[in-house]
Order: sequence, then structure tokens, then C-alpha cells
Amino acid sequence: MEFLDNKTNLEALREAVKGAQVRIWICSAWIRSETLKKVFDKEWLEARGDDLPEIRLLIRMGSSPDYEITDISNLLAFAQDKLKAQVRYLPNLHAKMNIVDESFATVGSFNLTGGGYGDEARAGSNEEVGLLMKDPVEVKKLAEIFQGLWDSAAEMGREVIGLTLSEGTNRYVGYVGTREIEIEKFVEIEAEDYDGTKRRWLG
Repeated sequence: MEFLDNKTNLEALREAVKGAQVRIWICSAWIRSETLKKVFDKEWLEARGDDLPEIRLLIRMGSSPDYEITDISNLLAFAQDKLKAQVRYLPNLHAKMNIVDESFATVGSFNLTGGGYGDEARAGSNEEVGLLMKDPVEVKKLAEIFQGLWDSAAEMGREVIGLTLSEGTNRYVGYVGTREIEIEKFVEIEAEDYDGTKRRWLG
């Protein structure tokens, strides 16, 4: 077991991803697409071609800060189009972990953002700490925790065009688009109050 910080976590994850054969599972409340591209860089994508391991991204989506930090449209475009990744979300996710194959896992305080991840050339802007595990027994236990979260998460497939914010009320609802909507099209959101009254919002 090793300790990681905001100067060593990015390189450790990159090295593991380079040799991945079966799976790359990433759980991070917030993910920035530019940081994800540092993990899965152009050289890696060209070398792998269509020979990609199973890639899962589990993120947090629910309140305004989630959409302000995670650049969801860019993230989905890169993750789904380039990485062929499966993406799911939970509204209250706070866990941060990475699992690569059977003998690499990290767990710690760092989100996959410029603040959380860095290397010797450019440290992350936040002070972070985490653990790197290589024992297959420990990695398996962490993978089981990831799987439990994954099973309870909602899928963000290509058909999803936007998400409502959890802080909505019966007077308004917040909505964030994940994909562009054609001109002269609108979004209809149907919800139910506590008393069973149905309401619709158009935008």
C-alpha cells in the first residue's frame, strides 16, 4: 500500500491505464473533461484503437455545483464517443476511487479535476491524500463497493438530453442540458408533488 498526493496521483493512474487489459472503473463526484484527457491521452487512444477495456465512469449529478464543475457535455462527448465508456450518476455521490484490472486501485480525497490531480510538472491545486492498493484481495473488495454504487446509479445513455436539478420546488425546476437541442424544439418535464398533483414545465 502506498500514499498518493496531488503530485503523484495522476502519473500513477496514467501508468495503470496504459497497461489495462480488462477494466478501468472511475468513481469521482466531479470530473473535468480536460483532466480525463490527461489520463486517456491521444497517444493511448491511437495505440489502443478499438481494443478498449471496459471503461466505467460514475459521477455525481444532482445540484447546481455538480454542473458548474463537471463540464457534462464535453465529458460525455469524449467518454462516450472516444472511450466507448458507460456513464452513470448518483445525486449524492462523494466517493472517489479508481480500479484498473485486478491489481491496481486508488481511494482518496481527490476528484478527477485539475484541483484534485497533478504530477511533478503541475501539481493539483488542492492538497490531497489517498491510498494506492495493488493487493488483488484489497482491489477486489473495493471493486465490490464500486459495483454496489454502480448498480444503484442511473444510466446516462446517449438518449439522455438533460437532467433536472434536485433543488427544484413546486414553483420552478432547474434543468441542465447534456446535449444540444434542435432549434424550435422544447423540453417537457413532468413531476409529481407530495400530494400527487402532477405538474409540467416547458423550456
